[in-house]
Amino acid sequence: MRWVTASLLIAAVLAGCSAAPAFATPENSLPLSTWVAGDSNAISTGTRLGAFTIALSATGFLTGNETTPSVPDRIDEVIAELGAPEQLLIIAGGNDVGSGLSVEQVSTAADQLHDRLEADGIDVRFVTEPVPTGNGWWVPLAAVNNHLVATHADTIDCAGAGHPTSGDGLHPTTAGFNAYAACIRQYLGA
Repeated sequence: MRWVTASLLIAAVLAGCSAAPAFATPENSLPLSTWVAGDSNAISTGTRLGAFTIALSATGFLTGNETTPSVPDRIDEVIAELGAPEQLLIIAGGNDVGSGLSVEQVSTAADQLHDRLEADGIDVRFVTEPVPTGNGWWVPLAAVNNHLVATHADTIDCAGAGHPTSGDGLHPTTAGFNAYAACIRQYLGA
C-alpha cells in the first residue's frame, strides 16, 4: 500500500501538482456527463475542472504499453464498464511526439478516435496540450495542436494558457494548470 501511495504522490508531482492544488468544488465542477481523458496533463486538469477523469501518465493516442493502455484503449475500457459520457474532453499528443511518432501519425490517430467516438454519439472536444519549453517536443506538439484546431472546429485551444512550465520543462506549474483549466472553463461556458 505504501508503494501505491508513493507512486500516486510521485505521479502528482510529475504532473505538476503542488502540495495545495486548486481543486474544483461541487459548485464549480463540470457535469458528471462530461469526462476528461488523456495523459498526465489531463490528470491535473481534470482535478481542477472537477470532472470525472480517465487519464494515465505516459500515454497518448498511440503511446501505451502492457500496463498503461493508450488513451483510446483506456477510453474503451471505461466506456465498456460505465457506459459513455455525453461529452469527452481529450488532452493528449505530447507523449506520442515525445516518443518519436510523427505529427502525421499522431494527427491521424486523433482524427480516427474522434470520428469513432462521434459515430457512437459522444461529443468529442480536443483540448490542445500545453506546449513544453524544456525539450524538443515543442515543434511537433505545436503542429499536432495546429492540426486539431484546423481539423476539428470545436477544439478548445488553450495550449498557450498552460504556462509557466514547471522545473521539468514539460508540465505546467500549479499556476499554469490553473490558467489552463480556466481557459477550458471559458470555452465551455462553465
